[in-house]
Amino acid sequence: ARLEAGKTYYIAVGMDPVDYLGEFDFLIEYLGTDTLDVKSACAENFWTTTEDYTAYIIVRRYNFRAGLGTDGYYHQILSDGTLDYSETGYVYLDFNAAISFISYAGSYPTMEDLITKGYYTYVQDENDEDTYYAALKKGTFDFADREDIEEEWREKLGNHQAQMEDYLNQAKANGGYLAVDEELCHILTDLMDLYGFNGVEDQWLMLCYFMRHI
Repeated sequence: ARLEAGKTYYIAVGMDPVDYLGEFDFLIEYLGTDTLDVKSACAENFWTTTEDYTAYIIVRRYNFRAGLGTDGYYHQILSDGTLDYSETGYVYLDFNAAISFISYAGSYPTMEDLITKGYYTYVQDENDEDTYYAALKKGTFDFADREDIEEEWREKLGNHQAQMEDYLNQAKANGGYLAVDEELCHILTDLMDLYGFNGVEDQWLMLCYFMRHI
């Protein structure tokens, strides 16, 4: 935000859920520049419907849209309809950001958590306590009572462990961020489908970020 010296500003904050109380610490400093690129979520963490109720859609932040570039990566679509191929024009997955629609052991895991716990592998031994798949079989997740979940899990996510570990290693070398390529987009889409977001346009963007120029 652009703040002017000598003015009084009020910040409205909220906790989740609404009956929680807590404190926020924040710092305001002068950066010595008129422009800045800041990380922003591509979409809110919920979906809605079109005005005529004919389709489910994500709630985009700053009217964000992305397209697949000729380089195999997703980029921000600019106001003139072209793709932003600049260094800050990519769509990123943050492997350290909490995923709000997945709750496990009372907390929200990050993508790194899912990968290190073997989330993207099909585990035959459901007695292995240290895997998300085992937790799913025992009812930890809300959708665990679905009869088709084991087959859908195996088909959508059960063979991506090695690939996601490779993506994670690349992200660790880049501060936890990784530009989303076509294959990673497919995996994220399958993950969102598994959690009930199939049919929602561009639902994978709910997991992603972009650099907003202000």
